[in-house]
Amino acid sequence: ATADKILTGYSAWVNGTLVNGSMVNNGAVTKALNAGESYTIPVGFHNGSGKVTANSLASQTEATATADNISLGQTAWINGEKVTGTGVDNQNYYANGREQGHKDVTDSPGDYGLSVGQQYRSVSIYLAGEDGGKDVKGTNITISIGSTGTWTTSGGNSGHGARIIVRSWNK
Repeated sequence: ATADKILTGYSAWVNGTLVNGSMVNNGAVTKALNAGESYTIPVGFHNGSGKVTANSLASQTEATATADNISLGQTAWINGEKVTGTGVDNQNYYANGREQGHKDVTDSPGDYGLSVGQQYRSVSIYLAGEDGGKDVKGTNITISIGSTGTWTTSGGNSGHGARIIVRSWNK
């Protein structure tokens, strides 16, 4: 035996020579790991009662989002649960001022979280944002839809036939 094979604080006679131990006594090592982490087991003595565990998925995916905050059909892990989005499908939008797509109000309900039919005769939209880090005062816009497909906004615009377009400008 060599010194590194004998526990620190102990000695042994090896071939007529007293050898003092240098092996570290690690006792009961415990470690909690998150996803993607690893643990290197240290050299030395372990008493067999240590434990390496994985932290819960919920503790690693803390979030406040709900299914309606996530785009339709997309998934995310929220507080340890896999959640499938039921919200607005944001794949149709204006990016950098160029139209990527649109939906007519007569398209299937739920495409934009809105439906226009016998039970819905108006849509209210609240617009707000920020400019240079400062909040911009929001404004409400109401679009009233007549039974013949005509529409008017609270700002005085009107027309016949409509489509809802979600726009986003990116710098």
